[in-house]
Amino acid sequence: MGMASITKRKNLKKAFIIDEYFLKLLNIKLLQHVKEVEYKIECADGSSYSYSDVEHLLQFPNSRGRHIEELVTSSPLVINVEEKHTLPQIDDEAPTETISIVVPNMQSIQVTITFQAYPTIFWNASMTYAITYRVQGDNDRDVFYLGELIEEIVLNTRPWYSPLAYISFPALYLIVFLPYLALYWILVIVDIIDRTESSASAGMLLNFLFVIMLIYFAAEFVRNKIFPIGVFSIGDGIKRQGQLEVVRNLLFAGTILPILIGLFLKII
Repeated sequence: MGMASITKRKNLKKAFIIDEYFLKLLNIKLLQHVKEVEYKIECADGSSYSYSDVEHLLQFPNSRGRHIEELVTSSPLVINVEEKHTLPQIDDEAPTETISIVVPNMQSIQVTITFQAYPTIFWNASMTYAITYRVQGDNDRDVFYLGELIEEIVLNTRPWYSPLAYISFPALYLIVFLPYLALYWILVIVDIIDRTESSASAGMLLNFLFVIMLIYFAAEFVRNKIFPIGVFSIGDGIKRQGQLEVVRNLLFAGTILPILIGLFLKII
């Protein structure tokens, strides 16, 4: 009877910034537990690429038109191992001959880590889990240890704005204003609000809600651009990340910082 397989899987609702340092660190840590690590990327133009080592991945241009949207880091369950065998000598004076045979070898543990840089879409919860990892093996201690190690390394990629990246402005709009609209029509139905005046006031209300809706969706668009859930800071992505940092710093200095200073002055 074979040994039972243990699996640990976890979805992380965290924003991330992946750079060269993180990829090399993750590669070193994984190779301490598995024999091979593979990388696969999905790009914005629909193309995909696979790499057998991290150095080749870091050479990917990551241009604006073909930027990375998803990265899958995995260790294959079955790998090919080269074994060297010495042939038996027929004659004592004959030279020793060695042959190499490639045989499939089952790894004792398998790892898959997925990073998705898709924008937040409040009606599709499956896309809001930016990071997913899965560890499978025969030894529960190794599986849970490696899972905790991966989570610790991955969480170090979390930027300061991670909570902001998961605020859905359209969902917030529905939560705030739909109850208000429903209450208005209930008051009209029960004649607390005059029906003769309700048509004009309803038109004004709908126009107001439409304008607010546009503002909320515009805020969602700006948030996805300036505070993205996932950033792959390799290739041309390094320059884009630097530009975003400048914009975020200016935004912080121009809006949030004055508010904090004002609150501080009121307190003292």
